[in-house]
Amino acid sequence: MQRRLLVMVAGVGLVVVAGLLGALAGWGRLVDAVLVVLAGVGVVLLLDLRRRAGESTVLFRRAAERDRELSRQVGALARARGAAAPGTSSPGTSSRTVTADLERQVAALGEQLAAVSASLVDAVSEPVQRVLGPDGQVEQMERRVIGSFEAERLQAAERHRELTAAFAQQGELVQSETKRTVDALTTVARDETRQVEALLQIVPGVDRNALLPPSGRWAMDARSIGHLLDIVRARAPRLVVELGGGTSTIWLGYEQRERQGRVVSVDHDPTFAGLTGESVSRHGLDDVVDVRLAELTERPDGASWYDTAVLEDLEGIDLLLVDGPPGHTGQKNRSFALPYFISRLSPDAVVLLDDANRPDEQEIVDEWCREFDLEQVDAGVSRLAVLRPRR
Repeated sequence: MQRRLLVMVAGVGLVVVAGLLGALAGWGRLVDAVLVVLAGVGVVLLLDLRRRAGESTVLFRRAAERDRELSRQVGALARARGAAAPGTSSPGTSSRTVTADLERQVAALGEQLAAVSASLVDAVSEPVQRVLGPDGQVEQMERRVIGSFEAERLQAAERHRELTAAFAQQGELVQSETKRTVDALTTVARDETRQVEALLQIVPGVDRNALLPPSGRWAMDARSIGHLLDIVRARAPRLVVELGGGTSTIWLGYEQRERQGRVVSVDHDPTFAGLTGESVSRHGLDDVVDVRLAELTERPDGASWYDTAVLEDLEGIDLLLVDGPPGHTGQKNRSFALPYFISRLSPDAVVLLDDANRPDEQEIVDEWCREFDLEQVDAGVSRLAVLRPRR
């Protein structure tokens, strides 16, 4: 028994030490585990205590029954003694002898019973006193364990509510992002389909000398190129001036070669102007396309636009295509094109502004229509805004 008690005390001591080390190290989960183990040990001790109390009750009950049995035996002997004849010496002597023996046996049994009762009391009272203590330590431990469990339950419930709210918020965010992604993919797929359809329409109509340059992204997209070629074929311009060259320059060159027209392509960047010139030569369009470098210079109002010294000889422009300068060079800096070229346009000239789906370009279209009495036609066919004199 003592060995078992020592082992239990040692185990509890190790758990307490582990809990203290975990608390010092900041291991909250280890401390919670130690509290649960201590609570379990307390419950086990309480159950063992109740078992011992039950065993003691059984022993006391058995001792009482034994005492009653001895009392009945002594009473029976006494009655037998009183009933014996007084005149006979041999039976009296024998009765007294038997009575003395029984009294000694009763005394011995009483001493044994007292010893057993004392040992039971010592065996039970000592651990009870040690566990219960003078101040009801088991009850206090039970209250602490119940309080700890209740605190953990409330904390778990609060954490569950937080996780539920977080999952709901994440679900809404995922749903929103998914819808936006699906919408973007749908738009891209629809736009790519339109571009492929446009290429299938315009490529067979070109008798090309080399691989055509790519369309889209920074270059003019295929649908806008098809729209541009339709306008050129319908209006048959003699002189086309293009601000911002590249892919569209080659398509315009092939189209103008068919009607002995000219294309002047202006670019502000030396690298891009050189690449456009190389592409023109590769396609054999040097006699049709004139690539000019007009770097950006500061205007009196502080904005940047093309060096007009490179543009002074341009007169009688039948089609003006504004696809530059790029937006990163200045906000709405394409708006300076028409005020400069308005006096250099032919009477029935048409003005095209690329990227008209952007807010800045939309504002430029509105300004040009109001200031120069123009009207927009072919709206929505492509990204080109088509402006002509109002009729």
